[in-house]
Amino acid sequence: MTPILSIERLSVPFPNEKNAGLQSISLSIKKGESLALVGESGSGKTMTALAIMRLLPPSITPQGRILLQHHHKELSLLSLPSSQMPLVRGNH
Repeated sequence: MTPILSIERLSVPFPNEKNAGLQSISLSIKKGESLALVGESGSGKTMTALAIMRLLPPSITPQGRILLQHHHKELSLLSLPSSQMPLVRGNH
């Protein structure tokens, strides 16, 4: 079964900081599955969610691949035009 969300080698570098941010996170979620991200404060849970939704500050550029199955099409969220992200995020 094809994952509905697939993250491949997601890295989120923090500009102007020695801290590397997120490094090489990979995961996939298939239809009907649930996934919990757990970890200590500062471990990257929120940063991962913000990267998926493309809600990071403009100074932070995530690297890797985030693929979403959306209406029977595979979308690459990191290369999708910003104007199309509200269609992916929804409005409800």
